[in-house]
Amino acid sequence: MTASRGRPAPTRRRQPPTPPPVPEEAQRPKRRRPTKAAPAQVEAAAEVEAEAAEVEEAENVVTARVEAPPEIVVAVETASGVEAEADADDLPEDRFLNRELSWLDFNARVLTLAEDPDTPLLERAKFIAIFASNLDEFYMVRVAGLKRRLQTGLPIRSPDGLSTREQLELIAEHGADLVGRHALSFIHDIEPALAAADIYIVRWAELDPGERDRMRDYFRDQVFPVLTPLAVDPAHPFPYISGLSLNLAVVV
Repeated sequence: MTASRGRPAPTRRRQPPTPPPVPEEAQRPKRRRPTKAAPAQVEAAAEVEAEAAEVEEAENVVTARVEAPPEIVVAVETASGVEAEADADDLPEDRFLNRELSWLDFNARVLTLAEDPDTPLLERAKFIAIFASNLDEFYMVRVAGLKRRLQTGLPIRSPDGLSTREQLELIAEHGADLVGRHALSFIHDIEPALAAADIYIVRWAELDPGERDRMRDYFRDQVFPVLTPLAVDPAHPFPYISGLSLNLAVVV
């Protein structure tokens, strides 16, 4: 067959060779042999599974409590693992202690240690000083906070149901009783016992000339350099006085 002039003869495309069939055994995925875990890994996995089971059980208990009827139920776990349930309405109204009065009770126990004659003398003096320091801080921080709350007029009650004014009244009553006990214990018990042990608290008029000279030297070398004079008059604002600091007011 002769091709026409000016037009090339068509060519046939060669088909790619067909790949040979893959054996059936090669098509199957190879199975990995199970590796034997170490005993430590087995124990760790068992512990993780146990913890997960405990967490899941706790979540189920919480979910059951949340989805319970609107009645408030308190669950108490006994030593045998049995849960005893009681309605919240059956709990006494005075089940909460007042925070401020509880703190005063704590400080009263410190004072009791100072009043105990079986406590060593210097320990009694230390406890009575700790009581006074604690009471100062209590009035500076907690009582001051209650008074600021009272000034704002917020009707906030403590968890035990007391209003701010009622708390301040009870604090004043208990605080006055503790301060009276503190003064009587020091004047009638601790100070005479210290004097019997040759430990005295004396005034300037009771010092001899040599002791007065030592006090003057101490004041000139240790106290006077750190004194900061502040003027108080209509032309100057009242200066800031830090807590628990010794301040002397002198009229010139």
